[in-house]
Amino acid sequence: MEETVTNFQVAGLRVSSLAVSEDRFTHALQDAISKSRCIIVTFVNPNSFFLRRKHYAYSTELGEFDAVFADGIGVVLGAGLLGYRIRRLSFDSTSLAPVIFRWAQENSIGTFLIGSSKEKISVAERTISEEFENLKILGKVDGYTENSEAIAKIISSGAQLVICGMGGPLQERFLLNLRDAGFRGVAFTCGGYFDQLIGGYDYYPRIVDKLNVRFIFRLCKEPRRLAKRYLIDSRFFVFDIFKGNFLKKYKAK
Repeated sequence: MEETVTNFQVAGLRVSSLAVSEDRFTHALQDAISKSRCIIVTFVNPNSFFLRRKHYAYSTELGEFDAVFADGIGVVLGAGLLGYRIRRLSFDSTSLAPVIFRWAQENSIGTFLIGSSKEKISVAERTISEEFENLKILGKVDGYTENSEAIAKIISSGAQLVICGMGGPLQERFLLNLRDAGFRGVAFTCGGYFDQLIGGYDYYPRIVDKLNVRFIFRLCKEPRRLAKRYLIDSRFFVFDIFKGNFLKKYKAK
């Protein structure tokens, strides 16, 4: 797995960039499954720089993942200011989700979904199944299920692909616990992806995705939930990036 990603320290947080094609990435995942290994992948966005201040173990936990991709254009642009070229990869319908679901479908990889509420995870399962008719979804549980119970259900199902949408840092801790419980397969966090699927498979209009203004679209759709995160908590991300840029220029003198 190491040869498929390049890791950087972006203002104190580990961020990975995919160093190979998506096909080679899924081949690496397939190889891990054939060797009964566990691969866990998560994502960071500007809010992650706030979370690391609120949850002190968060940065350390990210270091235990096999890859930590940049979820959103903000981290990509911030990394660029620090001299790092990082590619955006999100687990949503505009990015990595269709790649992973198509790979699982073509290789008969049993899939398990965990996150959101009972009603929403059921709708998400139905939406995914309609888009990928031959995907083997072996089970689902909502994000409020007791961790030990959810882990037991996942392992007993025989699933080799887990998609976990609980929000950070809960989803990261869950996948670490799943790995430690003996899970062998591939697991991704997906944040609020299951909630996005309530309105259908394509959450973002094409022009929004093309212009990389997905955060503005989400803020307009969910102002009560996202206003604080995008307009207030994101100040920590801005501060960390400009601090890192200043230190970089100072050291270069």
